[in-house]
Amino acid sequence: MEYVWHVVGSMLVGGAVLVARDAIGRSRHRRHQAGGAVRCPGRLGVGGARPRRGRLQLAGSGVRWTGGPVDPPVVLTGAVVLAHTPDATPRRWQDVDDEGLLHLALPDGRTATLRLRTRDVPTVATALASDARDGLPALRPTGWGVRRWAVGLLAVVGLWFAAWGWLVASGETVQATVSAPGSSPGLCQVRWPAPGGGDDSAEVDCDDPPVGSRVTVWAVGPPFVGEAVDPFYNTLGVVLVGGVVALPALVHVGRRAVRRGPAAPGPVPWEALRVDLRELGGADLAAGPGESPSDVARRLSPHGLRRVPPDGWESTRRPDGAQVPGVPVRVAQTLWTPVTGLGAGVALASAISGSTALVVGGLLLSGGATAWALPRALATWRQAVAVHRAAVVPAVPAAGVLTANPTGAPLVVLVRSDGTATAVPLVTPLPVGTAAAFAAGAGADLRVRGGSALGDTTVLALPDGRLLLPAGRTEALDRSGLHAALAVPPLLPEDRWADDDPGDDEPGHDEPGPRPR
Repeated sequence: MEYVWHVVGSMLVGGAVLVARDAIGRSRHRRHQAGGAVRCPGRLGVGGARPRRGRLQLAGSGVRWTGGPVDPPVVLTGAVVLAHTPDATPRRWQDVDDEGLLHLALPDGRTATLRLRTRDVPTVATALASDARDGLPALRPTGWGVRRWAVGLLAVVGLWFAAWGWLVASGETVQATVSAPGSSPGLCQVRWPAPGGGDDSAEVDCDDPPVGSRVTVWAVGPPFVGEAVDPFYNTLGVVLVGGVVALPALVHVGRRAVRRGPAAPGPVPWEALRVDLRELGGADLAAGPGESPSDVARRLSPHGLRRVPPDGWESTRRPDGAQVPGVPVRVAQTLWTPVTGLGAGVALASAISGSTALVVGGLLLSGGATAWALPRALATWRQAVAVHRAAVVPAVPAAGVLTANPTGAPLVVLVRSDGTATAVPLVTPLPVGTAAAFAAGAGADLRVRGGSALGDTTVLALPDGRLLLPAGRTEALDRSGLHAALAVPPLLPEDRWADDDPGDDEPGHDEPGPRPR
């Protein structure tokens, strides 16, 4: 029954954390609307780099992202939102911790991906959409070499070891006599002479020695005078608990140390061949007189394919591509990490149930794991169920273009008859031959299973029936977002074609071909 109550307590703590985070997000949005400066967490990836954790500072229309001491700050003021995940304001409690996604075009021409909590999406989008350009107040230096949560964990572990060190150092090592078996196997009652006369007794861990045996114990000091612990089992337990709590922080510190080297080179550009295509203008994105969505898809397909990598996001080990996910398996994959924290909290509280402070610590540990895991498990469950349902509904014709989003992940832009477009992010790997099929015109003959409107879970089917599974909900694309999805990203300096060779001006050098290395 004790385990049941602990799990219930963990769920209550986790639920309280989710409700508090939702309330904080609402309050942050109201303060920003009132003209105040606010901060919120966000992960930013610039130019295809892996998103880094940091914090956004918003003041009026000014937006600035600041990471750790290794990551330089990035000014987002004036950035254009190219695409975003829909339903920025959650309507149900299950959406409290859903992650929002913004694809941005920065003022310096680079693209960026910003991941943040759904409650903060409208706040940031409002700041970026404002025509005013208010200044940002000076940022206070954080002074932290690592994230604050890691410093907090290491501080707790340090206090844990210091407390036990004080208890042992202020006590003494004594020879005790086993006076009786303990309350359960692995425990025994021991007695030893007290400093002031008489005997002290305590229950300690042991290997079930016979009554009357002599064992060595640590009689701990104040404030637990009269208590004792077994040296071996106590040391093992203290180190194990401290190591489990400190492990995430140590991993984080180690990763920070690795990043302190010189900056890594930029991402390899998606364009591997020089393709002689005229750059798209605004009028090229809309359907011309008498043009159907299929005609528009055929016309725009070569532009999108320039962003597809040579491997086409395909894998010969999985020729049919990603398969419809099994709901129990996907949810289990999401939960296995936080379940470790929940189990550690249960084990900690049950093993030391005589200490109220440590039981509360176990509840907080497992409650935090629950708060982290519950919304992600619900989001995974909803996504897997939606994909299952969409994969079996009748298909309707559609037209689309295969391309890459600003981070280089596969994307299909669905062209509509009313001239608008939506984007469907895809799960990798894609079925073998997908890029070749789009190059042969398959984009004009797609089939859509499930809805294709903003926020729907859209499953696409190639003409041969193989499925392209969504990695998220359908995103909105305005005219600038559509242009960015089809434009070729700028080449890095080391990947540009050399201009110092006089032979480059000869006709033979204008033919398409890979850049020589």
